[in-house]
Amino acid sequence: EFRPLQSSAEGASEASVTLSDDVEDATPPPLAGLVGSWRLFMQSLSEGHVNMAYWTNDILCAIVHEISEEEFQAKRAYIKGVDTDHALAIAGSVRYIRRRPDRLSHVLSGSESRRIDAYMECRTKMMDAQPRDWMFYHAFMLLEVGGGFMLCTEKYNHSLESMFGEQELMQAFASHYRATGQPRRIAARRCVRKVLPSDCSAPTVGNLMDWIDGPCAKKYQPYDLFRMNCQHYSEDLMRFLEAP
Repeated sequence: EFRPLQSSAEGASEASVTLSDDVEDATPPPLAGLVGSWRLFMQSLSEGHVNMAYWTNDILCAIVHEISEEEFQAKRAYIKGVDTDHALAIAGSVRYIRRRPDRLSHVLSGSESRRIDAYMECRTKMMDAQPRDWMFYHAFMLLEVGGGFMLCTEKYNHSLESMFGEQELMQAFASHYRATGQPRRIAARRCVRKVLPSDCSAPTVGNLMDWIDGPCAKKYQPYDLFRMNCQHYSEDLMRFLEAP
């Protein structure tokens, strides 16, 4: 996925943010996304409007929350083949995190009226040897949501991936892992942060859900290396956040 780096909007208030970089082993990713895609395909088949590239309709979503060390070791309430548990070093201490896939509407239920206060465009280099994350990079977005929460969203190949959780955990987790639970090839090191207006013009989580599932319908747009890749999605999302 690549595209020439675009300059930030004129007059934007930006800051560089470095994310957490200590990480332990990850659990292998579940098959939940494949099962969801198959169910969507069968539903489309029964309704008579089959999209043969059915995986382009898939939204992979997960909720991220903290668990105790005892729960982590004993795998208490752990759903095998679905959940993934992770140990991350955050602010000098080890935190235990569980990622559980779910529907986007379930994950964000009750948060529709929360405002999106700020966003960060995060970039991961495609290769370790790159001197900088310019031109050849994968982009994903971190949205700071009122109440101390954070939403990560990104276009990855033919899917739209999102995950939601407490802000400090999410910022550390998303820098190393995708919503599938798979580790990123190279952890995100730099983000550009933009604070959104604090008045009523700021978008809400509900506005974002309408944008994803409404006229723009990002989940129905197939991946295209040159015209619809992760960088295009991030740029479109930033434009929406600036003028919902």
